[in-house]
Amino acid sequence: MNRFALVALDPERPEEINGVVSFDREGTSERAEYAPAVEDRWQGKGLALTRRLIEAALKGDVRVFTGVLLPENTRMLNLLRDLGLPERLRYENGIELSNS
Repeated sequence: MNRFALVALDPERPEEINGVVSFDREGTSERAEYAPAVEDRWQGKGLALTRRLIEAALKGDVRVFTGVLLPENTRMLNLLRDLGLPERLRYENGIELSNS
């Protein structure tokens, strides 16, 4: 499995998408880029969706997620920390980035 995405629908309006999490494998490696997108009013509710994405990734032999986050994105950083995922910081063009 090289690409996978999960979509969260609004339970009251199933035609409305509230969030998407996905991964895209890097070539044939065990690494994949993780990408979340969650509507503002649903921010902070991506933990279950991300857990399910990780389960699918492991079944597809993906062992490492990469993603670049700005340090101000504390909700996303906390979500990844709650999942126990390791985190590395790096700087790009003078801006501190978190690479989780």
